[in-house]
Amino acid sequence: MSNLLESYRSLRNAINTEANLNEKREKYEDIYKILHEYIETYRGTFLFDAENDYVDKGINRFKKNMLLAIIIFLLAFGLMDFIFLFFLHNSTIIPISIGVGLGSFIASIHNDVKEYLGLRHRHLTLKKIEDVIGEDVDLDKMTLKEILREVSRLCDKVNEEISDTRESIIEYERNLNDLNNELAEDILHDNGIEAEVTLKTDVKTLAKTYHER
Repeated sequence: MSNLLESYRSLRNAINTEANLNEKREKYEDIYKILHEYIETYRGTFLFDAENDYVDKGINRFKKNMLLAIIIFLLAFGLMDFIFLFFLHNSTIIPISIGVGLGSFIASIHNDVKEYLGLRHRHLTLKKIEDVIGEDVDLDKMTLKEILREVSRLCDKVNEEISDTRESIIEYERNLNDLNNELAEDILHDNGIEAEVTLKTDVKTLAKTYHER
């Protein structure tokens, strides 16, 4: 009985291992595609930490410039509207002033916003790469192309592990089936029935039947 239960546990562990390896393989393959597209798009040949530093500085620079632009906009057009209202006593021009000001402001920051969105996308991409393979690869000391080759190696490695695990699962299933047959024959023999059986059944049900005898 102990051999039967141990075989069942081994089979379940191998099946869970295969599922985890398949999930890891999908993540590695996804990161490989993302990293390949990143290098092709941005011609990335820098060290990973240098690329991160470049992106972070660009994002911080945009935030500072945007804050300064907003302050200048509020001061310039706020002062203009104040003059129109309190010195010239002309409130009808204020909506026009606001519309012109907003239009000019949006036009002036359009390119900066576009650049920021690109940097933000790069930041999220680098963060995802780090989250998935950061524990497996020393990213800070490698270029993006070197990381790409390392991810390819990880994909090959996990594929080999999946193949080995699949072979183990087949062996465990074969062994478990043999033990099931032996147990069933023992149960028949204990009841005075001489026969050879071949069956596949749930090991927990069969084990419970044997225990109740």
